[in-house]
Parts: sequence; structure tokens; C-alpha cells
Amino acid sequence: MLSFFSAKSVVGPFMPFCCTGGYRYGFNGQEKSDEIKGEGNSYTAQFWEYDPRIGRRWNMDPKPVINISVYGCFNNSPLKMRDPLGDTALYADNFSRDMVQKYASKTVLKKGKEVLNKDYNAEFAKMYDKINSSVDNFIYKYDQNAKTGTTSFDGKNITLTIGNPGKAYGTKDPVAGILFEETKHAEQFLDGKFPFLKGDKGWVAGAGLRLEVEAKLFVANSLPIKNDYWETYEVPTQLGYLKTIAASDVQRINYLKFGVVGYILDTPQGSVKVNLSPSYPEMTDFIFDNTKTERVKDDKYFGYPLPKKNP
Repeated sequence: MLSFFSAKSVVGPFMPFCCTGGYRYGFNGQEKSDEIKGEGNSYTAQFWEYDPRIGRRWNMDPKPVINISVYGCFNNSPLKMRDPLGDTALYADNFSRDMVQKYASKTVLKKGKEVLNKDYNAEFAKMYDKINSSVDNFIYKYDQNAKTGTTSFDGKNITLTIGNPGKAYGTKDPVAGILFEETKHAEQFLDGKFPFLKGDKGWVAGAGLRLEVEAKLFVANSLPIKNDYWETYEVPTQLGYLKTIAASDVQRINYLKFGVVGYILDTPQGSVKVNLSPSYPEMTDFIFDNTKTERVKDDKYFGYPLPKKNP
């Protein structure tokens, strides 16, 4: 693939953002190694040495993607993708990158000084590290038009799409809530709790309502939540209901699948009934019986084994 590129034809996304002065960093936020090929012509990261003139790495990709050269970078989409370590295109946009780092980084820079990050969440950071160290390609992607989040597989990458569900979801920052929920789903996949299965309409997650409950309770216990979302009187948020009203996982599962009919509210206008709509009416209380002993990735099945229990 290198033969298709020439120095005269390379423009735009492969060129570094900054090539002058004493600043050491440039394209993709990586350190320039000017001593190798001249100013701005080479970048270094933990897993590669990168040439921005041709958009290629020196060494083979430690996490190769099907149908993409092992010397390719950013899934051949350098304007959309980010790859800070040089091993996988982890972010599809700056917004998702900044959201992840807000909760995964112990420190932040303020006025040139490194200070403790008040938003750091140790459990989220632990899950993020597990995702980042996986042999598979995970991509965080923010979609401002999506009302939910999804964890999906397209045969190449596992994409964690972060949407904005609005205040009915329950977290003070709804986007952060979806970020935590989908990151939990990614961990569930790596822990062998569900696989991706290839069907007539493409790849689908073989997950059930119990994993949805687990992910949402992780969010409710990790971030500030609100129990109500109407201005004049109380209607429970989704997470508020799951955490503070539903007393068991069976109740939580039934709420997600069937909703709650005839919920009684005491309002300034008197007592009224409100129907809380189901979130996943098509999903079942499916429990995946994982018998795999190793990671399997073929044309019909993609999944991990359950973690080995200590004797």
C-alpha cells in the first residue's frame, strides 16, 4: 500500500498540526521525533513510530483490523479517529475522548500545573484500562442525535456509541451516564457475560435484561442521580426507579421490559396515575450459558470465556 503514496501528493489529514518552535507535540497529540526524518516528519508513541507524510506506521499493528493493512493507521480515517498509544483507534471524535479522560484520568493540567482530577472515577478507570489493553479494537463515538447508547460489533471494531437520553434517564449529566453504561457493557463482553452473534441482519449482542440492570445500577451507584424529572411533581427517572423504588432485580427487569402501569402520584392537582413506559420491550431475560474456554472470533461468533475463579 505504500507504493500508492508520494510525498508530493500527501496533503491535509496526514500533515502535523504544529511543526515550528519548541513545542514537542503535534498530530494526534503525540511527541514529534524530529531527529529521525526532520521536523514534523515522524511521531512516536508507545506502540509505533508514525510517518505523517504517508499515514503509515513503521511496525505492524499489534491489534490488526481485518481488511486494513497492518501498517495502516486510524482505520484509514485520520480525520475521524484518534489513536494516542498507536495500538488502536480508540476515539471517533474529540468529544468522546474528552468525556472518557474526564473520568479515567487521575490528574489534569490547570494553568500549566498537574492537579488531582475531582471527576476521576476509579472503577470507570479500571474498566477503561481493561478495554484499552484488550487485543480487540474498541472505539468510543459520540452521537448527539442518538437518544440512547449502544455497544455494537461490525465485524471489525466494537463501537461504544454515546447518545444523550435527556433528563428522564436520571443522571445529572445524561451523556456521562450513557458513557458509564456502555463502558460497563464493554467490560461485560470482555468478562464473557455475552457474545456477539452473526445473524441474517448482521451482528447482534447476545445479552439480556439482567446485564442491562447490572449496567444501569453501576451508573446509579457511580454518578449523582435525580429521582424525579418533571418540573411540577415527581415522576421517577429511569435510574431513580431502578435504584430507589424497585426492590429486586426481578422488579427491575419487569420495569425495563413491561414498564409500570398505574403509578400513583400525589400532585398539586390531586392524585393521578402515570404509566412509565418500558425501555426494552423486545429484550428478554436471557442468560448466556458460556462454555467457552478461550476467546473465539469467527464468522458467526465473537466472545470471551468467563474469568477463571480462584481456588
